[in-house]
Amino acid sequence: MGVLMGKTASKKSYLGMLVLIIVFSMLVVGCNPDDNDTVVDYGLFIRVGSGDIIYKNYDYTDEVKNLSGITWNDSSRTLTLNDFSFDTTYEIGLNFANGGAEPIKIILNGINTIKSAGAAIFALGHFLIEGNGSLTAIGIGNVPSHGFGGSVGISTSMGNITISNATVNAQGGDHGIRGYFSLESGNVTISGGNGAFSWGYTVPDGYKYWVSNTTTPSSVELIGNSTTTTIDSSIKWVRIQAP
Repeated sequence: MGVLMGKTASKKSYLGMLVLIIVFSMLVVGCNPDDNDTVVDYGLFIRVGSGDIIYKNYDYTDEVKNLSGITWNDSSRTLTLNDFSFDTTYEIGLNFANGGAEPIKIILNGINTIKSAGAAIFALGHFLIEGNGSLTAIGIGNVPSHGFGGSVGISTSMGNITISNATVNAQGGDHGIRGYFSLESGNVTISGGNGAFSWGYTVPDGYKYWVSNTTTPSSVELIGNSTTTTIDSSIKWVRIQAP
């Protein structure tokens, strides 16, 4: 009886060790340098018209793989973010090249964050940000302007930035948003060391908004429902809520 119990215990111990070895092996194999859990040194580049591919940097030869929470559909010009997190020391976090006249659409699901040493998100043309999720776009550091506006959260050089039914937080060492901007629905928080907006912003009638002259206010008071008020570009922190 004692011998039988000893064999059974030994067998259970062996099976337990085998399970641990298998699990550990799966974890090791699953690790990939392209996984978006750490700070990387490259940016994500989408060349519109080149297929459903996300590239590293400007060379358009090295494809980024195994990034969870991000997909690009070239035919519909739609980027979908689903609890996506990306942090890079590169000067542009997410860059849309050859945007063209048709807007690029960014759909938000869950909580999403893009952070870079220059512009977190940049497009040459128009783009629309929408969805039931949120996006935090942070551009930090002291990066010279190369068309994308230096250290900014969201930037466009030849288009409009439209936010619809989404929650967006855009932060930049220079500006939170660079370019023409409109809020159709949802809410935004924008901050920048040289002003929240690069060119100011006119708050539509009926919108609520808050402002501060510091980029990290400890508390702010509601200004009230706007009657088409223009926020000067020198204001460093702004929160706007559509009705």
